[in-house]
Amino acid sequence: AFSVATARAFGASDTERMLVRERRERRLADEQAEAARRRARINEALYRDIVESGADLVLRLTPDRRIAFANSRLLALSGRDLPALIGRDAAEILPPAEGASWDVIGGGGDLSFEQRLTDAAGESVWIWWRAAWLGADGGPFEYQAVGRDVTLLKKMQAEVERAHAQARSALV
Repeated sequence: AFSVATARAFGASDTERMLVRERRERRLADEQAEAARRRARINEALYRDIVESGADLVLRLTPDRRIAFANSRLLALSGRDLPALIGRDAAEILPPAEGASWDVIGGGGDLSFEQRLTDAAGESVWIWWRAAWLGADGGPFEYQAVGRDVTLLKKMQAEVERAHAQARSALV
């Protein structure tokens, strides 16, 4: 490819300044683009570190509630590997024994709900989910559900209720 620049005979220095300015602007734009790519890689690495090393379950779901991503904590809970989960219905992989079904997710909004699930070891666990729609503001057309194990909290609440019931019966 060739570039042809023409100028008046006395404007050769003006043309040279214009080309220098153009090169400088192009170099600055390239540096800014590289800095933006570097920031994006750092943010993605931070996100992945948080998702993979955290204690919470992280699940990404398509609008029809099919699994698009699951972190290692969720893999351990379900007892399956990632290829066995991708594309499967969340209700099929994590059927609730009690609490809300996965059908509550839909409509593009944010919500929270609790479910009692059975983990890979056959133990009953309570998970509090917070699902957020990521499709707003140009994000991926998915939900991200973050689940926290609240089994211990549920057990403590049951103990408190039993203690209150015993106190009431002793009072009578």
